[in-house]
Amino acid sequence: MEALDNLVTIKKLNKEPPDQVEFDGMLAAARTKLQDAKLSGLSKDSQLSLAYSAAHDRHKPRNVAEYEGHLDIDNALLADLLRLTGELEMKVAVLERI
Repeated sequence: MEALDNLVTIKKLNKEPPDQVEFDGMLAAARTKLQDAKLSGLSKDSQLSLAYSAAHDRHKPRNVAEYEGHLDIDNALLADLLRLTGELEMKVAVLERI
């Protein structure tokens, strides 16, 4: 949290009050995307995009590759992303309400 507080101090980040409705909505959207990412029949590109959105990761090489239109999706990367996003979902589910 110290790093976030420092960003607030230097005005690179705004501190906002917690909003349970917004949090719940974001969590529901992430869960839907994660479930959709696991659907068989989807292209790897669609699965990765959905899993990526669910995790909301900002991994630069993946962004650059996607924006330049040549994304070579590795099966192991996709499996890891789906697994880790599922683990993250379980950890968030047990958090105290705001």
